[in-house]
Amino acid sequence: MKSLGVGVLLGGCLALAGCNLPWLKRPPESPQNPDSRYQQTGLDRLVAFGGETAAMDDAARQAACRHLHDLAAVAPSLGLRLHLATLQSVGDACGSVAAALATLREIKPEAKDEPLRSWVLYQEQVLSRLDRENDQRREIELKVKQAMDRAQRSQREAKTRENQLKTLQDKLDALKSIEQDQDRVNPQRGQ
Repeated sequence: MKSLGVGVLLGGCLALAGCNLPWLKRPPESPQNPDSRYQQTGLDRLVAFGGETAAMDDAARQAACRHLHDLAAVAPSLGLRLHLATLQSVGDACGSVAAALATLREIKPEAKDEPLRSWVLYQEQVLSRLDRENDQRREIELKVKQAMDRAQRSQREAKTRENQLKTLQDKLDALKSIEQDQDRVNPQRGQ
């Protein structure tokens, strides 16, 4: 019975002490800074952030972009720039494919971790392809615009020529009419 009393007493002390035994200590729970997630360079975090940005609308992407740019102005870490490149590559609300590509090229020498380096190289290749396709699309659009401008200019010139021909035909008809009137007034003139 004595041992039961000692056990209860010991248990009560432990309960009052909050189980403050060295082997049971938990790390103090401090609220994690929400911005610290952007400092992370783990592929799991980057892929998750890519999914988050893909699900955002343009307004949310613009807000996230402003926030990341503000953070980058203070402390442009590798993780932050990776998150920014990810956001830039998703849509036009935070830049462009060219901006994301420039960010990745800037980051590439800093990516020492092999999986991260591989991810950066992969993203760089994908964005390079998109950038080339964008350049080709812009070149084709420019050629189409130039062809349409030439066609419109030719159409205007043809219309101008048509108007000039009509004016000349009207003048010729007027001269013929005058000549016919002269012939009627002076019938011997035509002989």
